[in-house]
Amino acid sequence: MTSVSAENDSLLDSASTASAIKEELKSSMQSDIFNVGHNGMSNSTSAGTSKQTPIAITKTSQSTANTSKTSAQALSTKVSGNWHLVLTDSVKRSVSLSLTQTGDVIYGTGNTTYGNITQQAAAFGTIAATQLSLKLISFADFNLYQLTLDLKTPLISGDYKAVSPKNNTTWTGSATGNITA
Repeated sequence: MTSVSAENDSLLDSASTASAIKEELKSSMQSDIFNVGHNGMSNSTSAGTSKQTPIAITKTSQSTANTSKTSAQALSTKVSGNWHLVLTDSVKRSVSLSLTQTGDVIYGTGNTTYGNITQQAAAFGTIAATQLSLKLISFADFNLYQLTLDLKTPLISGDYKAVSPKNNTTWTGSATGNITA
């Protein structure tokens, strides 16, 4: 199996304390990029002003044939749908997600279940060729799971690293699952 990317490693390594993890997540969630008014405008100005800026979406050109090929592969790998994953380390956790794909970006919500405890969760990530890098956060215990999944076969498989801010622990495990329409 492939290892978690250096970016994912650095997040877990640099987030050595629960407060560092919370601050990293808090700062990444404060952007108002997704706050769009009824008129389709982003609210990018300070309170008390009426100026709004149109949302601009631009496509950048690919600089190499390999990058273009990877982008084309990502677009041809469809991962939208209902996911069921089993995360296994010293215990088994069940994850059910409804994921949406826009280009090479994947995001959605669902639940994690351990024993008789079910928590809401959110997931986001990117796909490159047949590899998905997915971050999953459970809302009640604030655990962060960083999954690297292989999508080559009908059965999804991969591994993950996780961190718990409650007791400042990290662990690794394996993930298996499938996608239904």
